[in-house]
Amino acid sequence: MKLTSFLLYPALIGCMLATQGGCISAPVNRDKAFDEVITLEKALNDKRPFDLNLAGQLAEKQIAFAYNFPQDSVSAQMLLNAASLRSAQGQYQASIDLFNSYLDKYPTHVRKPLALLTMGGIYENLQQTDKAKEAYERVIKEFPDTRQAKDAATLIRMLGTDLNEQIRQFEQNKND
Repeated sequence: MKLTSFLLYPALIGCMLATQGGCISAPVNRDKAFDEVITLEKALNDKRPFDLNLAGQLAEKQIAFAYNFPQDSVSAQMLLNAASLRSAQGQYQASIDLFNSYLDKYPTHVRKPLALLTMGGIYENLQQTDKAKEAYERVIKEFPDTRQAKDAATLIRMLGTDLNEQIRQFEQNKND
C-alpha cells in the first residue's frame, strides 16, 4: 500500500455526505484527534507482548493527525512515530514512504538525522544497500559534525557485515 493510500484514508472517512459526485467532509477536532493518539499510545505502551494490531491502529491515527494538522507542532513527530510503527509491523515500504513524507514536509525538523539513519537501516534489511548508503551519506553531508554522522560513517563501512560485527563496531565507537 502506498503512502497516498494512508493519507487518503482519513479523508475518505471524513467524507460523511456525498453530493453529486463530491463529498462534504466533517471538520476534524484537533484536541479529540490528539487525545485518541495519546490513548492508543498509552494502551500500546501498557501492552505486553507488543500488539501489532494496536500498533497499526495507532499508526493510522498518527498519520491522520499529521495529514489533518500538518502545521501542528507534534505532526512531524507523529509521522516519524507512524513510520517506526509500520517498520515494526514489517510494512517496510509503507515505513519508507512515511519517512519520505516526513522529510518532504519537515525538511528542517530536529529528528531528520534519526529519520535518515532509520531509513538506511530499513533499506539494509531489505538488502537495498545502495539506498541505505545514500541515506547514510545524507546524514554525513547534511549533519557533518554530529554523533549521527559518525554513526552513519560506521554504518557505511559495515554495509554487508554480519550483526555481531556491527554490534562490536558500535560498542567500539561508543568508547571513542
